[in-house]
Amino acid sequence: MRTYRDIVRENVLTFINVAIFILGVGLILLGEVGSGLISMGVVGVNIVVNVAQEMRAKIVLERIALLVRPTARVVRDGTEVPVAAVELRVGDVVRIVAGDQILADATIRDGGSIEVDESLLTGESAAVAKGTGDELLAGSFCVSGTTLAGVVRVGETMLVSRMTAGARAFRRTTTPLQRRVDTIIRGVLMIALSLAIVVIGSTFVEQAPLVTGVARAMVIAGLVPNGLLLAVSAAYAMSAVRVARRGVLVQQANAIDTLGDVDVLCTDKTGTLTTSRTRLARLVPLEGETEVVTALLATFAASTQTPDRVIDAVRDTRPASAAPTLSAVPFSAARGWSAVSFSDLGTLVLGAPERLTGYLATPIDEAALQRLTAEGLRVMLFGRAEGISQGAPMALRPLGFVCLSEELRADARETLGRLAAAGIAVKIVSGDHPSTVRAIADAAGVGVDGVATGGGGEACDEDALARLAATTTIFGRITPEPKQRIVRALRTGGRYVAMVGDGVNDVLALKAADLGIAMRSGASSARAVADVVLLTDEIGTLVPAAEEGRRILRGMRDILRIFLTRVLYASLLISAVSMIEGGFPFTPAQNALLTLLTVGVPSLALAAWPGVRPVSPGDLDVGLALLVIPPGWTIAIIAFFAYLVHASDVRVAQTALTTLAVFCGVLLYIDAPERDDAGGRHVRHLLVGGTMVAPYLWILGTHAAVMFDLAPLPPAEVALSGAVALVWIVILRWLWLRRALEMALGLSGAA
Repeated sequence: MRTYRDIVRENVLTFINVAIFILGVGLILLGEVGSGLISMGVVGVNIVVNVAQEMRAKIVLERIALLVRPTARVVRDGTEVPVAAVELRVGDVVRIVAGDQILADATIRDGGSIEVDESLLTGESAAVAKGTGDELLAGSFCVSGTTLAGVVRVGETMLVSRMTAGARAFRRTTTPLQRRVDTIIRGVLMIALSLAIVVIGSTFVEQAPLVTGVARAMVIAGLVPNGLLLAVSAAYAMSAVRVARRGVLVQQANAIDTLGDVDVLCTDKTGTLTTSRTRLARLVPLEGETEVVTALLATFAASTQTPDRVIDAVRDTRPASAAPTLSAVPFSAARGWSAVSFSDLGTLVLGAPERLTGYLATPIDEAALQRLTAEGLRVMLFGRAEGISQGAPMALRPLGFVCLSEELRADARETLGRLAAAGIAVKIVSGDHPSTVRAIADAAGVGVDGVATGGGGEACDEDALARLAATTTIFGRITPEPKQRIVRALRTGGRYVAMVGDGVNDVLALKAADLGIAMRSGASSARAVADVVLLTDEIGTLVPAAEEGRRILRGMRDILRIFLTRVLYASLLISAVSMIEGGFPFTPAQNALLTLLTVGVPSLALAAWPGVRPVSPGDLDVGLALLVIPPGWTIAIIAFFAYLVHASDVRVAQTALTTLAVFCGVLLYIDAPERDDAGGRHVRHLLVGGTMVAPYLWILGTHAAVMFDLAPLPPAEVALSGAVALVWIVILRWLWLRRALEMALGLSGAA
């Protein structure tokens, strides 16, 4: 997120602002103090408005971001307290549990044992076991286990800080919208340079004073719409605030406009489609009495020192006392099982049936397993082994199936239906059994085209994986790396992919997606790498967020429309009026006032209250041109005639032209083509438009007119200019609706 210094610098130190300030100083030095100060003052007002709006948005977002800021569990005086990463100090003792991000370099204290994912540091996705005295590096994540660790390095002294010392500079990635705006600015800059060459040349031919040349150069410099980039930033900031109030925290500002481009949504099952709550549905014994197997399972759960959702579900349903243990193997996604060895009960093992099949001394009832998973139950195999040898259970005897059920999120079915209606394909990528995932998909109303187990395997080449990913809806028994490969395969196939996840096993896929979306209640590692965080843990909030992305495009299309219309008519007027001896359409003060009233403030209003009709990227290309050429061309024609009527008095002619341009510019903002605003927004646009006209009329009728180089105009002539502008907007709307320009250019099929 940008700092306050960044916001001020980016709003002040723009090409157009620097150019106008330099030219303004030049005018002051040449004796035109009033014109120089007024021009710089109006630009200054525009800067203040933009800075204030963006700072307000930043304050709101920072308050919301506090909800998901990573914190460490620091043990002080025997009590755990949450401490922000920046407040950690050397010597602090932190408790680390599965799913936590390690926020400072630390060493494991006596008796601790965890597994960590160091992929963000090393690129290796395999979990690494850590024991007493081993070092934990900031930037890694705890995959399994619980331990206490002492902080040994913080801030710039951490290994990750030293590793990234040369690569931590802020890097701004640009979206297609930002690249279009940059192209437009470069194009207009070329036009302005061409005009400047012509006008400066004519100034020398006329042997006009140097102050006249500087004033004209200032007006031409004002044509460059450098404020468009700031308008994009303002639109992002205000949109981020709007979606944050609906439960979506945007961590990468420009991610908001890409939400509307998503055409594939990959989602985990547990914690995303279902709630984080897991309950023990039933225990199906395979050997021995039900009571005996249940007691063993309860003891296993009570004695496990690295609990997860399955263990917590057993503990909640079958509470028991912990028994002394000899050793333990914590659960990890890569292994798929956990074990605890007791002195009198042997070694008890719990894990995914297919991960334990190779260790079984006796086969399990596959038919029973299929029936249970077909019911949508998550089935784990519970058994007793003779021990653990070389990281594997020996002679495992199955004791029973542990059947767990998950609760479908209340908004899942409706949300997935709305996404499908919007043309967004949904793919469920889960570590659970495909049959279990299929049952959840059916309950959520997901149309299933294909089901696959795993991600095609390591031997599956990229082309084969791309075909599998394109034709498959459900992937079961997926580990983190294949999940990442599936996301990459979809992107390679030309799809724009969003990934929704909440756990450590989703981190790699979240990073690989075009748009990473994490749940607030999920692991801090998932939130840390995501572009967007769902604060309410409801995927239903994605729908309004995607709609907001399309609204940004709509708002930017309208902002571009008023900016480019002004550039077009001003360029045409400068070219036409300059042909009249000694003529020029605006003075710097008039131009600054016109820009503020018809572009500066209205662009902020359009960013704050964009329309709701979705637009496509094409509307920012050919479609935009079709919206700009008619008003720009017609304003230039009628304003040129207004100038000609008073050509004998240049100041009066400029005032008449400026007055008509203000009226037309305000109407162009208020009465946009295909206006689809709801009543409240439309009223706001009307109020802003009225606010722009009122101060201009006040300036025109008072001594303030002298400050802006405006000559007195009879009230009847001002009223006539307003009437002409009203007739103009009616004719313009007719031209838009009739697609007159498209027909004239032979583009009747254009959007």
